[in-house]
Amino acid sequence: MSKKSSSSSSGELASRITDLLTYGTGTVMGGGLFLIVGAFVIGSFGALRAKPEPVALETEAVPAAAPAAANAPSPAPAAAATSPAPAPAAGGGADLLATGQRIYSTVCIACHQPTGQGLPPMFPPLAGSDWVNVKKPDRMIRMVLHGFTGPITINGAPFTSLAPMMPPQGGALSDEQIAGVLTYVRSNFGNKAGPVTPEPPPPSIRYTSAGADVRVSTGSWLRMGLGIGMAIAGVLMLGHYARQALPQTPLPVVAQITGDLEVTERSGQTVKLSALRGKVTVMACLYTVCPHGCAAVVAQMQKLNAAYRTRPDFHLVSLAVAPERDTPDFLKAYAEGVGAKPEDPWWFVTGEQQRIWDYMTHELQLQAPVPIPEEKRINPLDFYEHDLRLVLIDRQGRVRGYYAVFHPQPEIATLMTEKLGRDVQRLLDNPAE
Repeated sequence: MSKKSSSSSSGELASRITDLLTYGTGTVMGGGLFLIVGAFVIGSFGALRAKPEPVALETEAVPAAAPAAANAPSPAPAAAATSPAPAPAAGGGADLLATGQRIYSTVCIACHQPTGQGLPPMFPPLAGSDWVNVKKPDRMIRMVLHGFTGPITINGAPFTSLAPMMPPQGGALSDEQIAGVLTYVRSNFGNKAGPVTPEPPPPSIRYTSAGADVRVSTGSWLRMGLGIGMAIAGVLMLGHYARQALPQTPLPVVAQITGDLEVTERSGQTVKLSALRGKVTVMACLYTVCPHGCAAVVAQMQKLNAAYRTRPDFHLVSLAVAPERDTPDFLKAYAEGVGAKPEDPWWFVTGEQQRIWDYMTHELQLQAPVPIPEEKRINPLDFYEHDLRLVLIDRQGRVRGYYAVFHPQPEIATLMTEKLGRDVQRLLDNPAE
């Protein structure tokens, strides 16, 4: 380095330090003040005191249609499967039922089947179920939100599998979508239970402590919220100063994509993935009837699509793991089911299976899909085991990270989801990185 450039760099460094000290003094003082006041408010709140109110679940069954006969015909193959048209439900509303049918057709149909008969002994039936036909749907709501692992008894028949029979959907579906799919199930497949609607906000706030339902006045929670908010504001101000003062470590370059892949998009148009150079891209494998974690992967891509659908420098790609099943027409229907519009920056692509698999492994450096032997399948549609990580690619076609948004440990899945959002925003904000 020459003396001139060394002198210039030293001057820039001194100027930056001066700016940071000037900015940082006010930030640190402001952040510290917020922290002190917030801690005082939280401390003055004291212990929450409220009389627990145990939650009583209604288990009285309403009349339901008899379970399907044992010799009922087998359901049609899933490739051509569609859920039945929603039956009218008192108070359910056409929009709620339509939403429920759409969610069932994209999320539930692989395990519970188009007929609602399930896949015994792994996946219980919904048709004529004594868990579905109850006056109050509390248990079903909790199962959809938080998932359920066996054993369980449905209509007197045991389901004893230790596998997670019902994955949690609370993070992927909204209250309206959950209410819609439960209303749809409770009014179809011969079921006669009432609709489910999202409840309006209560006048007081509830929380659960030691298995009991506890009410606390909104005023108390507002005071607690104010204290926590001020403390968080202080932490954010200090964190912002730290980010300004400390340079960010560049995202790693995991791989350079050198090859290309020509595929067919859901619209029927032939596209090349190299056309996405110059854009920040997130890619992932897709098996539309996957009984494992594809729903969580697609849910994360839905969020990214909603956040960046108007940006011309961002794109999403879902690569079909099973092109023989996931044809352009099927992918088009699936995309509509998950809310992806034709004009959105989200390609659902299919083509020659081996070329797609080669691109996944050689270019994206994902684990190669593996056919699952018939005796090890969770259900008859469980043909392939494949990588469930999302891949972040920069404008230069370099892989910058992998994100396991579906993980057995929820904490890791949450961390990966948050990191993906930060890294996408970072590459969009810094085109040169």
